[in-house]
Amino acid sequence: MPTYNRDALIGRAIESVIAQSFDDWELVIIDDGSTDTTAEVISSYADERITCHYQPNRGHASARNTGIRASRGTYICFLDSDDQYMRDHLQVLHHHIVKRNYPVALLHTLHYKMENGVQSCREYSPGDFDRIKFWKFPHTNSVCIHRTILETVQFNPEVRVHVDPELYGRIASKFEIITLPTHTTVTHRGHARVTTPSLRFYKELE
Repeated sequence: MPTYNRDALIGRAIESVIAQSFDDWELVIIDDGSTDTTAEVISSYADERITCHYQPNRGHASARNTGIRASRGTYICFLDSDDQYMRDHLQVLHHHIVKRNYPVALLHTLHYKMENGVQSCREYSPGDFDRIKFWKFPHTNSVCIHRTILETVQFNPEVRVHVDPELYGRIASKFEIITLPTHTTVTHRGHARVTTPSLRFYKELE
């Protein structure tokens, strides 16, 4: 979980991890140079499964890479500090990982979008996500990646927009992508500027 000045929102994200029905997890939080009371909010959660690492502000790509290096698990998930997991998110992933005999792959579920109190979701169509289609890429909160993959490819700090699909494009060219058509995360919008996807960027990436 990378974070930067999210003292008013990060509690919801942390609590959504603590509330998971699957409880064998670690939460690695990377404070990317916050200047507000984010650190104090994090330290208020007395759970030995939660660790926090501080670094000077370098951006969320660098923060996620720091979190990958600090993690110990075989599979790595991501959660933005202003969003949340639904209660069975990790359980759904764990079930399919075991069922598929621990694949070296990128798995992802689907997500709800919450904006101005209204919840919506993109309809899933078979074939949409059999490989990454760059204008329908999985949301990072819904992604779970085998750490073997992330030992060879990581987020590129030099990419300033669409950092996540840039990584997933590189992963999709070499590894299996597994879509689990279940909505298990919530992405909150409306409290920060949202970059409009560039079709030209995706075409160049593809």
